[in-house]
Amino acid sequence: MGGWHDDPCRSSLGLLPSGPDPVGEWLVHHQPPGFHIGNIESKCKPSRQKTDIDMQNKANPPFSIAEETQLTTFTLDERLERDGIPIASIGLCQMRLMNDRRWPWLVLIPQREGISEIFDLTPLDQTMLTFETTMAATALKKVTGAEKINIGALGNIVRQLHVHIIARSDGDPNWPGPVWGFGKAEPWDEKEHQAFAARILENL
Repeated sequence: MGGWHDDPCRSSLGLLPSGPDPVGEWLVHHQPPGFHIGNIESKCKPSRQKTDIDMQNKANPPFSIAEETQLTTFTLDERLERDGIPIASIGLCQMRLMNDRRWPWLVLIPQREGISEIFDLTPLDQTMLTFETTMAATALKKVTGAEKINIGALGNIVRQLHVHIIARSDGDPNWPGPVWGFGKAEPWDEKEHQAFAARILENL
């Protein structure tokens, strides 16, 4: 006899799930429909409300073609590509290492087309950007032992939305002033930047 205890979705009460990463789990399970990879057959008992919503979505798709294109296509600004070394895609963002070894300097670029401001992102993407920025900044702090982590999204020259995460310490070049426009960049050695990137990924 089926009942509440037989329903594998019995814990879905509209609250954040319990566990070591409730926010991350909530985000994973609240992605927009239609973007899952592979066939996932739900074992949950369908509700009348869910059936009604499915029928409404078929009649009126929740995303227009233009909106789906924005979510699935992304072109990196050539200046961000030129100045940064790719590390990984960590979810919403592409993470790159600024090719200037004077400062340990990460850049996160949300992989959304035509976005220049944080408030242009959807609420879910804003949450993901905050989460990934915190995750990257924490890893950078652990790896470098920096006194201060500087975080900023300026975009006065390169308009594509990107977030700078920079490790600063007393005695580094131009401390405590800003890093922008100071001196000449010192490119990373290939082996050094690969080792640094590996340490960042290990600490995410």
